[in-house]
This record gives sequence, structure tokens and C-alpha cells, in this order.
Amino acid sequence: MHFRIEREGDINFIHPVGRFDGGPDCEQLQMLVAEIAKSDCRKVVFSFSLTRWINSCGVGKIIAAKFVMDEINGRFVLCDLEGHNMTVINTLRLDQVFEIYDSIPDAVKALKQDCFTQTPS
Repeated sequence: MHFRIEREGDINFIHPVGRFDGGPDCEQLQMLVAEIAKSDCRKVVFSFSLTRWINSCGVGKIIAAKFVMDEINGRFVLCDLEGHNMTVINTLRLDQVFEIYDSIPDAVKALKQDCFTQTPS
């Protein structure tokens, strides 16, 4: 697994590629979020479009990332959840913790608004 990172305007895009299930790559997310938190670009879209699988380690890392962004008044939203990944998020009731959007354009639209709005997935 690795991360594809993009930035457009004031929004960072993180795309985990493959299985998000632990190991050194999981630690890379902490470093990426720490770098983002130090920047002036404090909005993150975490897209699951390239992620085949997430386990408890991956879930723990995205929760930690959200808390880091919350501490600096940033935003960390999820999108493109389907199949197993959506089941994991819903089973853990993280749909009540995260803003979740169907697609990157939906997430970007929400981040460009002043209010926090969660849309059903």
C-alpha cells in the first residue's frame, strides 16, 4: 500500500492505494497529516476510490488523522466508500464521526462551504 497525494487550492487529497491494513505505510499517514497540519492548507479529502481493503489499523489511523485536523480547526472528510470499506465504517458507527461523501466532487463542494454538512452515502 502507498498513498497518492494531490493538492488543489486549499484542499489536500489523500488516496490510499491497495490494502490499508497496517505496516510502515500506515505510519506514513501520520506523517502526511502532521505536515498538512503545519501548512495553511487544512482541508483533507481522504478518498477510498483506490483502496481495496481497510482493517482496524487503517481505521485507527484515519481516526487519529481526523483528531489532528480537528485540533487545528481543519477538516478531514471521507469519500468513495463502497463494499467492505463502507461496511467497516458503518459497523463501527464512524459514519457518525466523519463527514462522508459519495464522491470527490461532493466532498470538495462541502469543503468549499462554510458549514459542516454530512450527506448520506
